[in-house]
Amino acid sequence: MANTCVLFGAMITASCFLLSASQRTDCVKTVEADVFFLIDQSSSIANRDFGKMKKFILEFIEMFPIGPKQVRVGLAKFSSSPNLEFNLGDYKDKKSLKKAVDAVKQTGGDTYTGAALNFMSPYFEEAVKARGDIVPRYLIVITDGESSDNDVVKTAAERLRQQDVTIFAIGVKAANIDELLDICGHPKRRFLVSNFDALRPLMNSIVTHICSETACKEMLADVIFLVDSSGSINPKDFPMMKAFINNTIMRSVIGPDSVRMGVLQFSSYQREEVSLDSNQTQNDLVQKVNAMQQLGGGTLTGQALSFTSQYFDTSRGGRPNVPKILIVITDGEAQDAVKLPAQALRDNNVAIYSIGVGSANITHLNEISGITDRVFTETDFDTLQFLEDEIFDKICHPDTDCTRTEVADMIFLVDGSSSISADQYKSLQSFMISFVNSMNIGESLVRFGAIVYSDSAKSEFTLNQYNTSREVRTAITNITKPGGNTFTGAALRYALDYFGKEYGGRREEDVNQILFIITDGAATDPVVLPVWSNEIINYGIIIYAIGVAGANMSELAIMTGGDRRKVFYVEDYDALEFLHKSISSELCKDIKPTCQKKKVDLVMLTDSSGSISAADFGIMKTFMKKVVRSFHIKPEAVQVALAQFSSFPKKEFHLNEVDSEAAAHAKIDAIDQLGQLTSDIGRALEFTRKRFFQTANGSRRNKGVSQNLIVITDGESHGAVEEEARLLRAMQVDVYVIGVGNIHRDELIQIAGTPDRVFIVNDFRVLEEIKTKVVETVCEPADSDV
Repeated sequence: MANTCVLFGAMITASCFLLSASQRTDCVKTVEADVFFLIDQSSSIANRDFGKMKKFILEFIEMFPIGPKQVRVGLAKFSSSPNLEFNLGDYKDKKSLKKAVDAVKQTGGDTYTGAALNFMSPYFEEAVKARGDIVPRYLIVITDGESSDNDVVKTAAERLRQQDVTIFAIGVKAANIDELLDICGHPKRRFLVSNFDALRPLMNSIVTHICSETACKEMLADVIFLVDSSGSINPKDFPMMKAFINNTIMRSVIGPDSVRMGVLQFSSYQREEVSLDSNQTQNDLVQKVNAMQQLGGGTLTGQALSFTSQYFDTSRGGRPNVPKILIVITDGEAQDAVKLPAQALRDNNVAIYSIGVGSANITHLNEISGITDRVFTETDFDTLQFLEDEIFDKICHPDTDCTRTEVADMIFLVDGSSSISADQYKSLQSFMISFVNSMNIGESLVRFGAIVYSDSAKSEFTLNQYNTSREVRTAITNITKPGGNTFTGAALRYALDYFGKEYGGRREEDVNQILFIITDGAATDPVVLPVWSNEIINYGIIIYAIGVAGANMSELAIMTGGDRRKVFYVEDYDALEFLHKSISSELCKDIKPTCQKKKVDLVMLTDSSGSISAADFGIMKTFMKKVVRSFHIKPEAVQVALAQFSSFPKKEFHLNEVDSEAAAHAKIDAIDQLGQLTSDIGRALEFTRKRFFQTANGSRRNKGVSQNLIVITDGESHGAVEEEARLLRAMQVDVYVIGVGNIHRDELIQIAGTPDRVFIVNDFRVLEEIKTKVVETVCEPADSDV
């Protein structure tokens, strides 16, 4: 029997919610949360199904930063009576927590859910005492049957909600759907699945909710809704579409330095309802959406996309270097071409999310979005509300090639000379705090240190001193200004030591290290500036120079090694407040994402057949170089190799033939397209297996190093692929497939072995937008990976 889910009262196949690596919401951005699982262990649950519940919990844990000052997880069981397996503070890291979940045993009994809910209340009271009321609290209840004390359930659950506990109720098999609603209090947090195998697809909905509730204070995006208002939409459905938009508005942080919203309607013609440059508050936006009248007429979606393009321009309120998001909602088939106008928007760095309702044409939706992960479908307008969490998460965490910095050592080197007034120094501290708030602080995540200098330099706190945002913010607030001259060169020399292991620096672990120097005047010792800034850069430390008012621009450029992209200047201290967002955007370009696999052998196998234009082949080469740039390329860490194929495969370079990023880039630049008419992926897979994943050619498979193959193709193979792909996987090679254009999805799944490792884009120009997801998926370790 196929797995099916009843979610919020609607029957949906579990495949609609499959949690692929490219779709999954990893919640490293969640700063703090307390999460309790309350799981049914009654006799009606088979032992193997109890194991599936535990696996669900283990996968949930993988998606959060676990720690005493980050996300804490507790677990309780219930049957005839409840009992605590472990409390929120018992396990302080992911490894020990997972081990504790593995050790949980089932004892059997009846199903007294009400008593179990009452049992949880004191533990949440303890959580508030331990970390304060500001940390969000969640309870995830999993049960497979109706409670034996149904009369107690509603009151017990309401008591928990009065303690500000958000409850998710997951029912399996014979669970009572009305009782689940009594437990969770809202249909959006109620889930009913037909069997325990269907638990996993629910993960994204729950995790997305927790992520969006706890990690969206730093929202920054220009968002426009483009709404189908044609005559094919039933008048009673139009208010549901408006409610969907309004709910998104009310959850967003609206403001000139946060989220700006626009709303456009279309049918046979287009109408502006709200532009990005209008005066905006949540209430103003909601009122304007409520006032929208349905247009009627046809569905000229292509024209509407062309019309929309101007609304992201700076002349219409669009902001430079701010993520641009277009959300298209339609219920039918476009009556004109959509591919080219959609491509023009995407070429302007607009991420397009397409929501199709009812009989919407899926091919058109794919052409609009360019990436299948950005296409959503619902059976009717009633179910639009169930996309709210996922769409809100896209606004909260825009899907860009530049992800938030997850692991780094960062030190502020702050001018404390007499030229800075007390009020100006407070503005400087506010800037530092804003920057800290935008990062994932933690012992294994981002670490901060601070040094203040004038006549001499002094460390205020080191990289290994504080592990939470709250502690770092407090330490910054307590920094005092010493006064004196501006010996910036000497301060640079002083700062270098504080990136060392003794003070918490992680250079030996290949962790990115960044120095932010903030000054408002010329250096008293300008002669030594190039000496010590170059010394720091030679250690692999990135310097960002931030100048205020009287800062010397040429000195700022010297300190960054001549890289003016890393120089920032504002006219006064008040303007510092919002500068951290621009710096964060640049920071993403310089920092390599942290790969959970410390050692990787990565082979790229790329289609080079004649169906690919020369321009698209060039785009593919650029994409491969960006993939390479995401890793630390060196023989003891990540090795890369490349082969091409069309009718026949061709080796470009083996794993042991390049030892640096620059060497790999040079070889990729030098390749020429094969250009034969057909592509035989099966033969290319065999060639790769026999040639590239061998010890003689650099493979470290015998040493247990993760073996990975990325296949890029734009068409169907003219040779069989299934057996060769199976043989590769039998060698413990993880295969990832990127399909471009009109591809055969089932064949790609045959090659990868699972849909989780298949990525589909509409054309080559969209490749860059999936680079981060591809790299993150490759970097997800299996238990056996080094």
